[in-house]
Amino acid sequence: MDSELPTELWLHCFSFMTLKTLIASRGVSSSWRNLIPISDIHPIRRRLLNLFYKMLGSRRFLESRTWVVENLQPFDRKAYIEALIGQYPSIPDEFRLWILEWPGRMAIRCNWPGLPFIDYYGYNNIEREPGVNFLGVHPPQLSALINQRGDPNFHFTPGLLAWRGPDLALWIIFDEKESDIAGRVLIVDEDDDQGTIPANTYEYFEGIEESELHDDSFAIIKDWVSFMEAAWKHAGGDEEEDGDAYLLLRRPYSDRPVQGTNNEFVDGSYRDVPAPPWSRRHEPQFQSRLTRLGH
Repeated sequence: MDSELPTELWLHCFSFMTLKTLIASRGVSSSWRNLIPISDIHPIRRRLLNLFYKMLGSRRFLESRTWVVENLQPFDRKAYIEALIGQYPSIPDEFRLWILEWPGRMAIRCNWPGLPFIDYYGYNNIEREPGVNFLGVHPPQLSALINQRGDPNFHFTPGLLAWRGPDLALWIIFDEKESDIAGRVLIVDEDDDQGTIPANTYEYFEGIEESELHDDSFAIIKDWVSFMEAAWKHAGGDEEEDGDAYLLLRRPYSDRPVQGTNNEFVDGSYRDVPAPPWSRRHEPQFQSRLTRLGH
């Protein structure tokens, strides 16, 4: 049946398909399977499709899925995006498409809004990472990070706390006014205030080509899809061998509930949000932080 239309038309049709439809279409026939890789698919969607099949082809794939499948819950994807837009008008394209189209069953190491907002306490392995899945907060809440770029004063930058572990905080930067930082993923470790963007971060933003760059106390990831690719590789899913021993699958886990963050939004523990809500950034107690740090 697929031979009834010219190849050019099929290639055009594939360019309009969602990630889910593209995945299903590859199983229709061998000709479709060969045409999809050369069709004019949106570049972000193509990257997600490539990551999907990279994961599926890993010999550790099934090992990495058990806990995710057992704990996955549906959520309203469009409402999630709308809640973010209600707080800030611009969402990084990679993160937006990932939320709307990425299969929940393919969540990597608990980073997914459809997985529980709990303290994932226990082993660090291909299935899970110790820490708190802040993407599991509904509705999502943007935070106001203190941006230490300082021109001449520090200012707030919108960011979404995606994950926080005992020694790091993972932020997705939403600031459309600063093109060199918009859409980046920033990992701040325990040696810095995890509610800030360090001043020395910025010298690395321009011309980023690799998926990540490191300093002594932070890492910069080019975008959210790049972070997902790096997370899967780091967990051992993209390795020929089993990877580091500490990433081998071990159980049981000892998960713990997460109490509400302190109302001051200070860096008390990794279960706290270490920055105030974006919607409350103008309140005096939060503006005073800018004044104190900027002098």
